[in-house]
Amino acid sequence: MELQSLARKHSAFDGKVTFWLLPHHTLGSDVAYQTLKSVEPEEHWSFGHNVYVMAVPLTVDIEFADELNPELERLKMFWTQRSGGVIDNWQRFNQLLTTAIVIEWYDAFEATRLDANTAGPPELAEDVDEKTDPEDSGGDSSS
Repeated sequence: MELQSLARKHSAFDGKVTFWLLPHHTLGSDVAYQTLKSVEPEEHWSFGHNVYVMAVPLTVDIEFADELNPELERLKMFWTQRSGGVIDNWQRFNQLLTTAIVIEWYDAFEATRLDANTAGPPELAEDVDEKTDPEDSGGDSSS
């Protein structure tokens, strides 16, 4: 059985990219979380850190169209050249991906969850929405 058969897909960037993510929390997310936390204190984390430890380990595949813009080519480069090492991949993640890519990967993560209990490490569940959401302007959103 292929992992993709257990995953859910999310199409992005006008169909040029399809993310395949497992819809449930895995030990891989815990490993990424603990490893990254061991080299960078969590209080210094950004939205990108949270996406990296929550969404990247659950991504079993990313499919790409033949024609890609440079931004999507860098995503493809990141995905196809991952080493398997959390820290090495974190460095590449930062070197290659733009904020727009990271936000879309988070959107794919959110879209492929089974329910709220499958979001990710419990330590991060509140932080993503409360502290690190790049779309949160910090102001009152009521009209």
